[in-house]
Amino acid sequence: MPATWKKHDAGFFTLDLPADWAMEEPNAGTLLVHDFRGEMVLTLSAVSQPPLLSARNKSARTVAPKEAQFELQRWLDSQRHIRVRQSPRLIGGTTSPTATTEGLQQLKVGVPWYKRIFRRSPLMLWRFWAVLNPHILLLVSCHGKPELVEKHRPVVDRILLSVHLADRDILLGRHFTETVVSLARSHFPQMPVAVIDDVHLQFGTQNVSLLNLHRRYLASPENLSTHVKTFFDEVQSELPASDLAASWDAACKHVMPTLLTQSAIDSAPTPMLTEEWINGLAIGYTLEDGGTDRPITPADAKRWKVPLDDLHEQALQNLISHSREQTMEGHKADGYTMLVLASPDKHNAARILLPELHHKLREHLGATFYAALPTREFLLAFATARDDVLARVRHQINADYARAKEGLSSKLFLVTPDGIAGDPDDMEDFDL
Repeated sequence: MPATWKKHDAGFFTLDLPADWAMEEPNAGTLLVHDFRGEMVLTLSAVSQPPLLSARNKSARTVAPKEAQFELQRWLDSQRHIRVRQSPRLIGGTTSPTATTEGLQQLKVGVPWYKRIFRRSPLMLWRFWAVLNPHILLLVSCHGKPELVEKHRPVVDRILLSVHLADRDILLGRHFTETVVSLARSHFPQMPVAVIDDVHLQFGTQNVSLLNLHRRYLASPENLSTHVKTFFDEVQSELPASDLAASWDAACKHVMPTLLTQSAIDSAPTPMLTEEWINGLAIGYTLEDGGTDRPITPADAKRWKVPLDDLHEQALQNLISHSREQTMEGHKADGYTMLVLASPDKHNAARILLPELHHKLREHLGATFYAALPTREFLLAFATARDDVLARVRHQINADYARAKEGLSSKLFLVTPDGIAGDPDDMEDFDL
C-alpha cells in the first residue's frame, strides 16, 4: 500500500489518492486516475441527478441503498461485451450508498482462425461501482489483466471508500450545457448559440469547449450566471468576427467608435484600445459583423499596422454611414430648446463625436449648447438660459443614469465651436 496519500477535490466529489497517482479531466464530469506505471486506470463519470423529492412534502429525500444497485445494474446492461456473473452488491463504510460487481471480458486477438483453435483468448477483468446521493450519480470502472487488477485491488478499494459526493445540486454533462445555452442566449441575444455535444457549444462562428467554464462553476455554483457572462465576454473578445480581424482592409469598414466608463475598461477580459476623453469617459472601438461586435484591442491595431488617428477617423466615417436614417425630435418653449435622437440605438451616445451632427444641432441650438449621455442609447442636446430648466435636466439625467443597467455618464457636456468640453459644474468661473 502507498505510504503517502492526498485528497483531490473534483468539484462534484472528493477522493483520496496515492501521492504518485496522476489525474486527467478529459471533460466536465469525467476524471481519469492512474498509477505512475499505467498498469491501472480508474474512470469516474459523474451525472447530475434530477432532484429526488419526497412525495409527501416535496423536500429532498435520502437515497435508499437499493437505488445504487439499480443504477449499477442499469449501467451493466449496456456493457454487453462483459460477462457479469453476480448481481451488484452493496459495500459498507462509504458516505453514500455504493454498489459494486465484477465481470470478465474475453478479448479477440488478431491472429488467423487456424492459429486460435487451440488457444484461449486472453481475459480482461473489470470492476464496477455506482455511488449515489440525491444530487449526483458517480459511475466508476477499472479493468486490466486479472493479475494486475488483483495487485491494485487494496489501493482501488481504499480510493472508492474515500469518495464523498457533493451534498448540493451540481450541473453536469447535458444538464450543464443546456443551462449554459439558456443563460448565454439571455446575455447575448444577438449571438447564435447551439449545442454541439455535452461539452461543446457553437457560439457565433466559434466552437467553444465548456471545460474551463465548468471549473469556474464548480468553484462557486451560485454564481453561474455571472460565470457565463464573463466566460462568453472573453470568448467574444477573441472572436475574429468572421475573418474580419485578419487584416485592416477586411476590418476597416466594420470599425465603430464607442464611449466607455473606466469601470468597463477595468472589468474587460482583455486589454482594450482606448484614448482618454472627458467627464471620466474614454473613446474605444468595436469590430462589428453580422449583428455581433467585440472590442478592438491594441494587438489588433498592431497587427493591422494602423495608427490610432487613422483608426479613429475611419470609425467616425463608419458611424456617419450608420447615421443616415437617424432623426431628432425637438421641443421648444420659453427659454429653452431640446433635441433628442428619436430611435434608440447603441451608437447614439457616440454620435456626439461627429462634427457633422454639431453643425446640424447649431442650426437650432446656437453656437454653444449642452449635451447629455446618461446611457449608450440616449443623446440629448439642448440650450437654455434658465437655471431652473438646467437644474431639472440635471435631475432627470441623474435619474436615467442611476436606473440604467450600464449607465454611461450623469454629467453634462458642453459643445462649443472649439470642440466638446466637460461639465460646466466642474469648471470655475464659466458663463454660457
